[in-house]
Amino acid sequence: LSEGEVSGEKIECWLHGAEFDLRTGAALTPPATEALEVFEVKRDGDTVTISKSGR
Repeated sequence: LSEGEVSGEKIECWLHGAEFDLRTGAALTPPATEALEVFEVKRDGDTVTISKSGR
């Protein structure tokens, strides 16, 4: 998904066209059937912190 297209609150897989909710990781369109793991991202100046969100 690193090359996926972001639109609003979703990202589209460039290879298969499946869409996922950026907030929850839920699979929104086929061929995806399973949710993605979600991580919390915080930015403070030049520092970016990534942690599991627990969702």
